[in-house]
Amino acid sequence: MIYITKKAFAGKIVLAITTAKSQGHLLAIDKVLKPVLLGLGAIQVLGGLYVSDEQVERDRRGQLLLDKNAQFRFDEKVGELALTRIEMQNLIERLWLEHGYTAILVTHDIFEAVALADRVILLNEGQIDLDLDIDLPRPRPRTDVELNRLSEEILQKILTAPVT
Repeated sequence: MIYITKKAFAGKIVLAITTAKSQGHLLAIDKVLKPVLLGLGAIQVLGGLYVSDEQVERDRRGQLLLDKNAQFRFDEKVGELALTRIEMQNLIERLWLEHGYTAILVTHDIFEAVALADRVILLNEGQIDLDLDIDLPRPRPRTDVELNRLSEEILQKILTAPVT
């Protein structure tokens, strides 16, 4: 028996993977497990992913190792999060507009940094490589020319940074 606290999945997006020999287990994920996961606080449960026993093995730490076909299908499922990511960015911006709080956002997504931040600091080997004020009005439409120009400027800084 596994004990899971009532809020074990609070605020999380869940992708259930079944390694059983039948795709019928996906139906069980959707009809039985999904309501349970949502009841445990998950904000979204993606459609399950079936991998056959031949497509999966575990490393010595018990982590799943998927073959290329299963990895491709996993990537497709993760791709379903794209809209959720944009919704999250919109939520952060809306909350900031409503409450005016200070936040530190660490991201590898240049466009996300420029869209959400008033200041972008680019680190390279633990040193500040770029410190750029983003003085654009809010809300910031994703099609804004200046927003895209600043994103490109940061990308060029990254691409031309010396590799140590």
